[in-house]
Order: sequence, then C-alpha cells, then structure tokens
Amino acid sequence: MYNYFSNKIPDTERNKRRLEYVRKEAEQFLDKPICSLNFSKFKLFHETGDRFEYENQSMEQRRRLQFLTVMALGDEDEKWLSAVEDAMWAICDEATWAFPAHIAKDADVDAILTKLDLFSAELAAALSEACYLLKDRLHSIVYERVLYELKRRMITPHLKTVLT
Repeated sequence: MYNYFSNKIPDTERNKRRLEYVRKEAEQFLDKPICSLNFSKFKLFHETGDRFEYENQSMEQRRRLQFLTVMALGDEDEKWLSAVEDAMWAICDEATWAFPAHIAKDADVDAILTKLDLFSAELAAALSEACYLLKDRLHSIVYERVLYELKRRMITPHLKTVLT
C-alpha cells in the first residue's frame, strides 16, 4: 500500500494549514500525562451500562497516537518521536484493545485480552501504520513490542478463528 509513500508530508500551503491544526492538538498531548485504562472504568459497562467513561479515555489514547504520529512525520523535533513511543508503549500496556461493551461479562482473561472487535482492529491498523512510517526512527524495543502485541492480540486470535 505504501510502496511509494514518502515518510515526509509534502510542503504545500494546504498541508501547512492542516499541520498547524494538528500541531495545536498534538501539543496538548505533550503536556498531558498518559492515563492508564483502569479496571474500575472497564467494569462499569457490565455493572451500570456506562460505556463512556472507559471508551472516552480509550479514544483519547488513540487520538494521542494519531496526532503525535503526524507530528513525528512532519517535524524533525525528537520530542514528537519520543511522545509517539510513549503513546505506543502505553497502548501496549492496555489489558485489551476492545471496548468492554463488546466483551462478554463472563469472558475469561484470554478472551478479554484477545477480543477482536472494530476498535481493536482500527487500533492495530493505526499502530501498524505508525510503525511502518516511523520504523527507521522508532526505538527498536518499542517497534518490536508493538509487533509482538499485534501478533499476540490480533493475528494469532484471528488465525485461530479462521483455521478452526
């Protein structure tokens, strides 16, 4: 898909305007600590039906990854790359990439960790894309950890369902 894709954003007036918007959004993430997606918010859906506490925080993590990745591509300042690596690391720390509403209440730990839903697939795609575009700049440990988690959480469970 990206065989001829440059890892640099073309320098056009339109892209400059868009990049300024992205920069404003991304700068907010530099000053904001990465929040852990905790169990108390995870279990709210099955206890009260509240989806939003956990999902909003999860979506914030994904926005962080996307805005910071664009900045790492468009600006050579290493602060952006470091922030992308921290975002990737935090996402790899998440217990699951699926939303609680998509996981059965009585699911075992393996089912929770490897649940495939639209949001886990979308996140896997974003992580894969960021790794591809920033591969030569990412720390090898971060890069390898993301690949490990993609295989463990997405590829292996998908192959299990397809091959059984």
